[in-house]
Amino acid sequence: MTEKKKILLLDIIDRKANIKLMIHEGSSFKEISQILEALEKEAYIEYQNQKIRLTQKGSNYLNESKNLIKKRDKETWIEPESKNKIPKLEKGFIFLPNQNEIHF
Repeated sequence: MTEKKKILLLDIIDRKANIKLMIHEGSSFKEISQILEALEKEAYIEYQNQKIRLTQKGSNYLNESKNLIKKRDKETWIEPESKNKIPKLEKGFIFLPNQNEIHF
């Protein structure tokens, strides 16, 4: 269990979001439940009326360390597709297609 996953789960609880983001990050349901147990032992979350909510301690911890889960590197958002990249042609190059490959 990493700090990043703990903070991500606290953020999900705070925003009342879905845990699909945790699954997308590679966590299993078992790991999520272990993180929830650890967060409850550390008094970052509490169960009230069959709902999970952040305590004041958890809210403060989330605000202090929210920068760990924000992705600032825009190149990691979308991976470049290199398989369809066309090599650069010289300025004086004239492209003449194969006449057998042209279909009208």
